Amino acid sequence: MKWHKIIKTNTGKRIAHMCRAIRAVEDAIDEYIPIDVEVSSIDVSMRNDTIECRICTEPCIEYTVTVESRGFRIRISCTCRDCRDTFSYMYRDVATQFLSYALSEIGHYIFRDNEYCMILTLDGYTMIMEGFRDHTVHPSNIEIAGIAHTHPASSCAFSRRDVLTALDLLSRGSLVFCAIGIDGVLCMYRKGLLLVEDHDKLILSDSNVYTYEVLESLNLKSISLLRH
Repeated sequence: MKWHKIIKTNTGKRIAHMCRAIRAVEDAIDEYIPIDVEVSSIDVSMRNDTIECRICTEPCIEYTVTVESRGFRIRISCTCRDCRDTFSYMYRDVATQFLSYALSEIGHYIFRDNEYCMILTLDGYTMIMEGFRDHTVHPSNIEIAGIAHTHPASSCAFSRRDVLTALDLLSRGSLVFCAIGIDGVLCMYRKGLLLVEDHDKLILSDSNVYTYEVLESLNLKSISLLRH
């Protein structure tokens, strides 16, 4: 592996800011919502570094707490009244923006001999690296918001190695994993904390090539897909 470039762009910083906000809300919920309480919906509104988080739970609990997490000030209000589930849209918004960003930054490398990888860190750096003919290696000592890589002159369908890498990253908090090929882009992204049952479905699958249709047939609950 060799570094191609490390940059900070306005687009990358904006996406990373959204990813940090999602991680901050996840951390706050994990700490302040009892483990035996199920979160049914989360209504999130955000202004700069302040997040209002209205949570509906089963069984119903009602209380309000303000916490600091990952540089954000988060006001959590648990309520028995219905609330919109806007938090789930944040995951898809991040994935959609990341897909477009990755395509603009490394999409033109798909006809190079080696794979190229783009990593967006939670602190807003965009790292682009040149890998090998059939794989790339990413650093393990940084917090990754999203990662994308090229499949040189081939399909964007995930390989078995891709799926295992994606599971490792998503289970450690990354939000989106993409592959760029000559036929488009395929992305896998979290829409909540990664469920053990989804992890097991992917691990136990006997497929060696994971197209959009193959992944969709697994009926994953905590992972969604995008293709472009």
